[in-house]
Amino acid sequence: MSTFKRLSLLLLVGLLIISVIDDLSKQQTTNEDNRIEVRNDKDVDIAHIKIEAGDTVLSVTEEINTFDYLDIEQIMEDFAMLNPGVDADSLVPSSFYYFPLYNEP
Repeated sequence: MSTFKRLSLLLLVGLLIISVIDDLSKQQTTNEDNRIEVRNDKDVDIAHIKIEAGDTVLSVTEEINTFDYLDIEQIMEDFAMLNPGVDADSLVPSSFYYFPLYNEP
């Protein structure tokens, strides 16, 4: 084998090893870490949330808000406003939706 081919093969193997080590050294994030993203749009706090199997509009809203009492009609209206054309009763797992964050008075 010629010197050029040997150096090319050695370089290729070296880059492959470096790539594998780099991928393995990166910190793995869990699904929970990537599930919620909070935004502040037009004086309204909004959470961009990835839905999991079994989640409902109300269960997610209760999970992300700390109020003892939340108005169900207001929650449904706000969800419809933030997600036009989405059926609140048929959320698709692994899809992202916007949810309102209610601030305590």
